[in-house]
Order: sequence, then structure tokens, then C-alpha cells
Amino acid sequence: MSSLPTTTDHGIDSAWIDPAWIAFSRSENIGELISNFHGFAQVLGFQPPESAEQVITDLMSTPLQSSFESLFDHRSPYQPGTQELISAFVVRGLDYRGIAATETQWALDYLSSRVRPDSPLHAYTLHHQCQRWVWEGQPATALKILDDFESAASAPKNEVLKLWQQALIDSVRGFALMELGNFRGATEFLQNSLKISQGLDFALQESVQFTLGSMFRESCQPQKAIELWYEPQRIQKMESAREWPRLVATHLNACRCAIDLKDASTALHALEKAEHYLPQIQDRYPRLVGYRHLRRGELCTLEEDYATGEAMLISAIEHFEISDPPCPEGWLEARLSLGQYALLQNNLPLAWAIVKRLIEEASELGHIRLRSQALLMQTWFFVSERPPAEDSYQQTLDQVQMIHNPALLFHAFSNLLNYSVNHLGEQEAEKLREKISSLRGQLTDTNYQQLIEKHLPNGLHETNPE
Repeated sequence: MSSLPTTTDHGIDSAWIDPAWIAFSRSENIGELISNFHGFAQVLGFQPPESAEQVITDLMSTPLQSSFESLFDHRSPYQPGTQELISAFVVRGLDYRGIAATETQWALDYLSSRVRPDSPLHAYTLHHQCQRWVWEGQPATALKILDDFESAASAPKNEVLKLWQQALIDSVRGFALMELGNFRGATEFLQNSLKISQGLDFALQESVQFTLGSMFRESCQPQKAIELWYEPQRIQKMESAREWPRLVATHLNACRCAIDLKDASTALHALEKAEHYLPQIQDRYPRLVGYRHLRRGELCTLEEDYATGEAMLISAIEHFEISDPPCPEGWLEARLSLGQYALLQNNLPLAWAIVKRLIEEASELGHIRLRSQALLMQTWFFVSERPPAEDSYQQTLDQVQMIHNPALLFHAFSNLLNYSVNHLGEQEAEKLREKISSLRGQLTDTNYQQLIEKHLPNGLHETNPE
């Protein structure tokens, strides 16, 4: 058990505020902090100490503006350092509640004039804001904000907190680069963030591992993602810290990967784990309930329980439409799964209509990742029993080149290559082989070879000597 120095000073005293921030960087859970860092609640001014958890939990659940205005009111009993740290808990709660990036921007602006310039709170709030921009399909916006911040921000004086700020920035930069399809650059920043976080035992290491797992999933390596997310020590730490939202998100994403592997048993196990923890948080994190409906619908479809699968997918769409705050990325993903369901049912006209509309909507909303998935799905029609007419081929080929993810683009090109070999001739097929070959530099050698074996069997990637 660690200790923090006590103080009666109501100003910002680095003798206690820096150790308090370091404690927060290593455990962003108020219950765990009170238990593991002796004096943490008292040094923030809470008497009795047990009241800290309830007060902070209540503020995390309050609408953002009301929470901050109450915290920084001139009649507030909290000293400036306490206001900083409580604000960090409030900001942390925003991410799982799905607050829009614009609202997190409001928090950043509000805090900028009320909190000392070299406080770690600014980088921490920016980290969460940029994560939301990436989730909302605006990774380039996130990168621009990060560049501006790094060129103008004041770094904390404490060396450990400086490294924490660097790890926060590198992790979200890597996330943004991943969403832009720059897997090489993303790997560099994520691995640097993970190295710092593991070396200094920052709580951030869990989310960096999660993002690296997401990169494995995005690069069509779902088994590696599951193995990383289900690393026993990682799961044990989240359980002991009662990190229910992160546990639910981990299990729901592992469920999706297992479905991609057509492993219904693992998918069911992951979904049941998520459902076990979900009742404890569903009121505060309604979007996770929507993803539970979505994964249940996808699993039922995999198990050929089509009636239940369709009902659950529709339930997910309805949930995302009415949830507060709204979750457009979940709504788009659920409709994409409904399009896949229609394709499995061989209802090609309905599936085609859903996909075309999704491409438009994802583009309008700026959701690059989901637009890429919809563009890939459009190429599936060209390997169906009733492929589209040849005149739609060129338009589809032009569109799929907007796919930002090199692994998905590989898959899309391979579907069109299969079609061109059977319908368009060797000259067009060779052009597609060249496009596939050009992706080698964006993927690891192992990943590139895996994609060839999965999507280009029987030498389809090789030029026909005739």
C-alpha cells in the first residue's frame, strides 16, 4: 500500500498534487485509489474518506456542464488541486458514456481558464477528446489537435508526469493513424506508449493493449486480438479494479472476433461474460447495451437462428437510434450487419440497397472505418451466385480505393480479381494483381502472406501464363 503526503494547504502544493496525479495515472478507479493509496481521499479534503467514492461517482454520472459548474462554483468546498483531480474522473467517465467530441471540447475549453497551465489534466482531457474524434470517424482532426497541443502546451514539471503525458499523446496518435490505415506508423506510436506505460505501471497500458488488439482485428488477425485482450493479467487487473465498462467492451469485441473466426463457442462465452457485468453499468453506458444486442444478433445469424438474429439486429438499430447520447457508429455497424444478414439470406436487392445507402451515410457522417467495411461488402456481390452487371464493375473498383484499411482493401481487390478472372479477362485481372502487390509495404510480411492464403487460394494471385 502506498502513501501520499498530507497537507492542509488549500493552494496547489506540488508536495501532494504531483504524487496524487501519479497515483491517478496508475489507477483511474476511485475505489482502488482509496484502498491502495493511503491518504488519497483525505488529501483531497474528503472527511470521512469513504465519502469520496460516492461524491465522485455522482459527479461522473451528472451531465457534463452541471458537473463542472458545480465543481468550480465559488462556493465549492474543494481546493484547486482537488478540483483538478475530480475533473479527471469526470472526463474519464465521458468516454464510456459516448459523449460527443464537441462536448469534450467544451470541457477542454472550460478547464483551460480554470486550471493551471502545466496541469496533466489538459493532456488527459485532450486524450479523451481525440479518442472521441477518432471514434466519430475524424482521425485527421484528432491528429491536427494533437500537433497543435504539442507545439503550444506546457509540460508538467514532474518527470513521471511528463512521461505520462507523452504516453497519452502517443497512444491516441497511434489510434488515429490506425484508423487512417497507416498501420506501420500506428504500431510505432502504440508500442512506444505501451513501453512507457508498462515501465511506469500506468493504467493506460490496458487501453493501449486494447488498441493494439483492435489493430490485429482490423488487419484480419482476429485470433491474435483475442489472445491479447484475454491476457490473464490484464483481465485480472480489470476485475480487481471493478472496471466493468472496460471488461464489457473487451468481451463484446472478443465476441466479434470469434464470430469472424466462425467460432460460435468462444463467441458465446465472450458474450455471456459481457452480459454478466452489463447490468451493473447499463444505465450509465447505454451504448454498450446496443452493442450487446448487436453481438447477440450476429451470433444468432452465425448459428443459423435467422429469425432471432434479425430481431436482435433490428433491436440494436432501434436502441442506437434512441440512446442518449446518440451512437451513430453503433447504428451504422448494426445496419451493416443487417445487410450481411440479407446477403446470407440471398436477398441481394435488399442487401445491395442497404450497402449503397450505408456508404453514403458513413461518408456524410465521416465514419471512415464503417465506410470501408461497407465498401468491402459491396465487392461481395461480385463473388455471389448472381453478380452485378459488368458496367457496375468500374464504378465499384473506383469506390473501393477509398478504403483506408490495407487489409480490407486487399480483401476487396481479391473479390474483384476473382470476378475479373471469370468475366473480364486476364488484362484486367493483372491490373488487380498489381494493386494487391502495392499493398505489401503497408502490411507485415506475415500478415500479407496470411491474406494471400485466405483470400487468394489456388494461385489466383499469380499471372496466368496463357
